[in-house]
Amino acid sequence: MNIGSSDLIVRWWTILTVVLLAAFTLPHFIDFLQVQFWRHDSIYYVLSYGNKLEGEGRWLNYYAFSSLKLVPAWLSLLVSYGAIGYFAYCCSYRLNRDLWFSLLLALATLNIPLLRMQLEWPTTLLPAFILLFLAPWLARRIPDFVFFPVYGVLLFGSFSSLYFLLPLLYLPYTSIKTCARILFLWVASFVFGYLVSQLIVWEVTGDIIKVAGWRHPKPIDSLLSFTANLQSMWVYLSSHFQFMVATFTAPLFLLALVWSLAGGSPLRRAALWGTAGLVFLAPYVTTLPYGIVVSGRTAFISMLALLFALCAHERANHWYRASGALLLLCMGVTMAQVTSAYTDWYKGLTDGIVKGVREAMPLAPQEVDAVYIRIDDTQWRSFTDWVTRSKALVSPSMFSEDLGSAHYRRSLVASLGYERVIVCGDGLRGACEEPLSFPQKEVIPNYAIYGQVVEGASILLSMPHSALE
Repeated sequence: MNIGSSDLIVRWWTILTVVLLAAFTLPHFIDFLQVQFWRHDSIYYVLSYGNKLEGEGRWLNYYAFSSLKLVPAWLSLLVSYGAIGYFAYCCSYRLNRDLWFSLLLALATLNIPLLRMQLEWPTTLLPAFILLFLAPWLARRIPDFVFFPVYGVLLFGSFSSLYFLLPLLYLPYTSIKTCARILFLWVASFVFGYLVSQLIVWEVTGDIIKVAGWRHPKPIDSLLSFTANLQSMWVYLSSHFQFMVATFTAPLFLLALVWSLAGGSPLRRAALWGTAGLVFLAPYVTTLPYGIVVSGRTAFISMLALLFALCAHERANHWYRASGALLLLCMGVTMAQVTSAYTDWYKGLTDGIVKGVREAMPLAPQEVDAVYIRIDDTQWRSFTDWVTRSKALVSPSMFSEDLGSAHYRRSLVASLGYERVIVCGDGLRGACEEPLSFPQKEVIPNYAIYGQVVEGASILLSMPHSALE
């Protein structure tokens, strides 16, 4: 068989793998576009971005807040997925000039389960993903000593974790000197972006960035605290890595590892693995000074770096590429299955709670002065547990946050169009102390949400079992 026919066979085989992986990707992606309710602190449900600015330093989101609220979630998701896919495609194509294999790698990237979790805040991350989309084009047209500082500043203003991916754009390195230069600029510009963001936040708020309490900060102030933060970092890293390997499946991971190490020149393989390894570690190492939580969703950066190290090739022979396409297809399918199961759980649960609360509302949003929520965490849990059981929902073993806090109840009601939402508690009286009046309360299940009209044109949301106690 001559070289031309071998190349044609491999090309059509790779096209087939792209089509097959697309068939596994589209169903869960379309389902995700139809989610009705997002995380409680998504831009759609907050009245201002001041607290986020002080706690996270996202100044770009702060200035774009009003505009971002107008962007529909489905459009944000299309742009964000398109951006991360295009970025992965460009990084791969720069290495191998293999269009269809690079498309396959991009499609596999879209199936990373932890990315799906991260995009439960769809419009919040939109500015950062737009910047990521532009990064391959800009990296080819402006000097690296300009590109990295600019992106360090801009991505710190929206979603700094995406900054960690940028060195992948510069592979393969032409020399060790080039490698050292890129990595130095990458690190130095991250620090520069942090300092500039501190200045911007100080200019706007009169104070520096303060790490949010939910991240459980533990700043280093001694050798003992440094050791504790290092151990905490290792716990997060090892836990996330185990999840990644389990998602790929251990046999596929080992086969891909052997495949990767067997292809290309040893020096270029070392550069690829070294760079991807640093990208993998970056989300963890950067938490050391404050010892903050490394959420599972942030680890999608590390999973992308690992996927890239395992599956990116450098114009190797035809049959090496063909076997790589098969491996990447299999890994993409295993990720798609996990992502699909997670999407079924998240969409099923949010659809169920939206339906339950909407049906409980006795008045339309335009008829209501305020909605009072007198439901505690235990009562709400009985409702969400019922939704889970009635729909037979099963969540994969991931690192997802539950929907149990009072913030979710407020945001859920706000998402239905009710503008003034008040969570009862902290001494609130008036409507919050209104006697409950359930018609035929004996037939209302304890897990149901009930809404009654109070104070003329307000609604009190409660649960039946609180009236029976």
